[in-house]
Amino acid sequence: MKKTISLLMITVFCFSVYAESKWYDKPFIFPGRHRAYYKESIEPYIIPLDFENYKECGIKVLVDKDEVFPHALQLMESAEESIMFNMYLFGGKLGEKIIKILKSKMEQGVKVYCVLPEPKDSISDGEVQEFFEEDFFRNTTRSGEVVKPPYYEKISLAVSAGLPVVHAETKFLDTPGLVKIDHSKIIIVDSKIAMIGGMNFADTVAKNRDSMVEVVGPYVEEIEKVFINNWICGYANEKDYSKISKFNRNESENIMKNRISTRGYLKAEAVTTVTAPYGNNTKEALIRMFDNAKNSIYIEQLLFNEKDILKSVAKAAKRGVVVKILLDPAIHLYSLDWKGGPNNKAVGVFQKLNKEKPELDAEVRHYDILPGQELHMKLSIVDGEYVGLGSTNFTSGAMRSNYEAFTIFKSRELAYVYENIFMDDWENRSVKPAKLNFGEKIIGVFSDILF
Repeated sequence: MKKTISLLMITVFCFSVYAESKWYDKPFIFPGRHRAYYKESIEPYIIPLDFENYKECGIKVLVDKDEVFPHALQLMESAEESIMFNMYLFGGKLGEKIIKILKSKMEQGVKVYCVLPEPKDSISDGEVQEFFEEDFFRNTTRSGEVVKPPYYEKISLAVSAGLPVVHAETKFLDTPGLVKIDHSKIIIVDSKIAMIGGMNFADTVAKNRDSMVEVVGPYVEEIEKVFINNWICGYANEKDYSKISKFNRNESENIMKNRISTRGYLKAEAVTTVTAPYGNNTKEALIRMFDNAKNSIYIEQLLFNEKDILKSVAKAAKRGVVVKILLDPAIHLYSLDWKGGPNNKAVGVFQKLNKEKPELDAEVRHYDILPGQELHMKLSIVDGEYVGLGSTNFTSGAMRSNYEAFTIFKSRELAYVYENIFMDDWENRSVKPAKLNFGEKIIGVFSDILF
């Protein structure tokens, strides 16, 4: 008995030491009690989100690393009051640059808030070349083909630099799933300007085909609420929304009007969807959008295996909606060849549909990736008016087991820009997948377990 009590005391002590931080207070919670703890101690601080009403915003489209990364660095360097940074993959030289900026801004009196995954690597990550150097992609496949660099996370370095870092608790998600992660990608500066989309901020993923948007205007408040809720879900000591947010609606409207008229921003309206302990509505919002489609559905995605969304899109194709789906081939995914992986399900559904109804204008293709590259987009465009963009893959796991932020924009201007991006990829960077063999079909069937 004494031995058991001693062991329990040591366990509690280890947990308390592990969780010791200036920025958060992570208590020891018995396994299976995390959701109860969330209800009792976290939920009272959660900020309600408006999942129904579109809010005005101005949008600037950014595509790939040469637009996204420099823009993000410049945006954070411009901060005068606060920086909110929520990122899944965060590493390499790019991570070091961001840490340097955030540290400098803190010294200038700017409030900094970071939501990052719990660190796994040590602080001494080794030397890494600049993220934009093409010859950096040196990991190889079994055939010796150049693929991508190793992932050197910089989360430990951010913590050791004294940055306010918390880790959103994935055990608060009351859903099944082998993999549970905080997959959000959000940057907000001064409660006025936000960046959202699919891009991770690490050298190893710099080569991916991806996009983010800069957002100004009233909708920024909803993005900020998502960030602060994620911050609160990291056991953060500071939970008071009024002390964290400096959002001013009148000021945000003026910024939006000025940007749209002078800097080439596109006018839009937007509504938030999330997968998180405080909400789970992205799947239903997507199905509603696809079910209401009248003319066209274009999807550009890293991963797509969620059966209900797939059924909704296939049903749209059967009623005459033009459907074009561009997917990653899943041969470099996480540096492994998954033989099509979760995307085999979507390929199989539409290969069968094309055989049964060849008159339909409905097709799935693979993006013709470069060595070391993934098609990492999470993009959908419906009827030349609605654009879905964010961190969410269209997989069963992403729809139930992660922290995800996904926005539905209503804007013909924005849809036109993204349709051009999509069609350029479709016409110039796509290949028709071969007919699935038995093994690939099996991989597609079981992909729900992993993805």
